[in-house]
Amino acid sequence: MIDLKSLSPAPWEVVHKSPRAADEVYYDMVGPDGKVLFDTCNSDVMLLHVEHDEGMSHWWDETGRTNFNFIAAARYAFDVMMRRGWGVFNGPRGWGVALNTLDDLYGIREKRWPDPFTALVEADELFHQTDQTEKSKESHAAAR
Repeated sequence: MIDLKSLSPAPWEVVHKSPRAADEVYYDMVGPDGKVLFDTCNSDVMLLHVEHDEGMSHWWDETGRTNFNFIAAARYAFDVMMRRGWGVFNGPRGWGVALNTLDDLYGIREKRWPDPFTALVEADELFHQTDQTEKSKESHAAAR
């Protein structure tokens, strides 16, 4: 069983490390404080890509980037579920967010997304942005 209280706080972010050589291409997963949680430097599934432009070469590990972006999105979505008490469902129009209230918070109930992680993360961001806008309007009205 996982002790969820021991989980590093969200959000997690993927940081590409600039290589000194082709075999040093890797990503770090960092927490909100910028500290490295884990990395891909010992990956056995690295798939290197390189692009050349203006005399420069840019290397990256596509498998590491894809896996780490998934982990970061899953961590953020899990945080939204735990913090807000929301869930997700898959319907004919895509993934939706199951709110823990009868109110349709800022039209979130009607929106659909391509995957469950994006649904939770973008609904949380929409809620936060709209909530901040509403609070700002209320404080301006109270100041008049």
